[in-house]
Amino acid sequence: MTTRSLLLFLTIFSVSLCRWSTPVRLAHFSTGLPRVEQVYRDPVTSLNHAIILGYHDYTYLAVADNGTVVSNVTFEVGVYNSIRIILRGAGDGKHLFVLYNFEARLGDTQLMFSESVDGGYHWSDPTQVHNHLELRDAVYIPQTGRLHIFCVYIDQLMPKMVTKDLDSPVFSEGVALGDSNLSPRNQMAATYNMFLGKPFINLLFWNFTKLEYYTGQMISRDSGATWSQPKLLSKGTLVPDKLLSSKRGGSVYLTYWNFDHAGLNLMRSENYGSTFRQGITLSDNTNGVYSSLALCEGLQSSLLAGLFPKYTGRTMKTEYKMWNTTNMEPHVMEHPFTMPYVDSTRLSCQVDAKKGARYIAAFVMVGSMKKTQDLYFAVDSDKFPGEARDT
Repeated sequence: MTTRSLLLFLTIFSVSLCRWSTPVRLAHFSTGLPRVEQVYRDPVTSLNHAIILGYHDYTYLAVADNGTVVSNVTFEVGVYNSIRIILRGAGDGKHLFVLYNFEARLGDTQLMFSESVDGGYHWSDPTQVHNHLELRDAVYIPQTGRLHIFCVYIDQLMPKMVTKDLDSPVFSEGVALGDSNLSPRNQMAATYNMFLGKPFINLLFWNFTKLEYYTGQMISRDSGATWSQPKLLSKGTLVPDKLLSSKRGGSVYLTYWNFDHAGLNLMRSENYGSTFRQGITLSDNTNGVYSSLALCEGLQSSLLAGLFPKYTGRTMKTEYKMWNTTNMEPHVMEHPFTMPYVDSTRLSCQVDAKKGARYIAAFVMVGSMKKTQDLYFAVDSDKFPGEARDT
C-alpha cells in the first residue's frame, strides 16, 4: 500500500464516521493472504479478541478499545492448508476456546482444540479432538457450561455433533445428526436462545445439488440431547450466510444472498426459529464474503450493525448501517467511506446498559497491489437508545 493510499484510507475512515476512533494498525502480513475469520468481545473485560487465519498458521490477538494489543499468539497448524477456525468465549472474562481444521497430510483433516483460562494471555497446547471431521460451527451455552461442535465426517459425509463440558478435558464421541437426503452435508450455522430456562439450539444447513441450494433446519429443545427431523426451508438460489439470535427472547436472524440478484438479505423469526418470515435487503450489490453483521442487545432495545463493502473500480466503497430490531428501520446510516483492497471485515458488539452505551469494534484487513496486508482496528462508541444512564 502506498503512503498516499494509506493516508486516504485513514482520513476518510475517521472523517466520514465521526464516532469511530482513529484506526490503529495492529499487524502487517507479508505472505499467506490472511483473513479476519472470527471476532469476540468479552462483556467482562471489554477486550476484543480476533482470529486471523493464514495458510499454515493462525494468529490470535486481544485488543483494548484504544488499539493496544495485550496478547498476540501465533499457532503453527501443519504442513498443508489451515481450513477453518472458530473462536468462542464463555463470557466470564477468562475462558476462550479455539477450534480449527488443518490437513496434517493431503486429504487427512484433523479437528484440533486449544483453550485459554486467563482471558487469552496464555493458551494450551493444541490437542486433537477427532480425525476426519471437518468443522462447520460451534455454540457455547453458558447456562449449561457446554460447548457444542458441529462437524461433517468427511469419509461418509455424515453430520455429527461433538460436545465438551467447560470443566472437563474430555470430548464426546459425537452424535449423528441424521442420515436422510436432507441431512446436513455441506455448510452449517448454529445458534441458541433460552426459553423457560432451557436452551433451544437452531441448526441451519445448506446442501448444493444439481445447481440448486437446499436450505434446511433442525431444532433441539433439550440442549442437543434430541433433534427434530430435518425441515426444508428453501430450495433454489438462496444461500445462507450468518445466523444470529437474541439471548433474551425468541428472535433469530438469518442473513443470505441470492444468486439471481446481488445483495445481502435478512429473514427473521420471532418464535425461536420455528418459522421465518421474509425480511429486508440489508445492502444492494455487496460481496457477502466481506460483509459483517453484529447484534447489539440492551435491556430494552436491540440494534443490528452492518459493514458492507462494495467494489468501485480498484477500491471498495463501504457502507456502515444500523437498524432498530423493533421495526427494522435504519437507525443510523452513515456516509460511505473508501478503503483500498479490503480483504475481510468483522464486527463485534457490546452494550453497557448501566452507562447506556454501545461499543462496536471493527477489524479490517486491507491489502495492496504488492500482495501484502495490514490489519486495522477501530471502535464506534455512542449512546444506546432507551438504556439507563449513570447518575
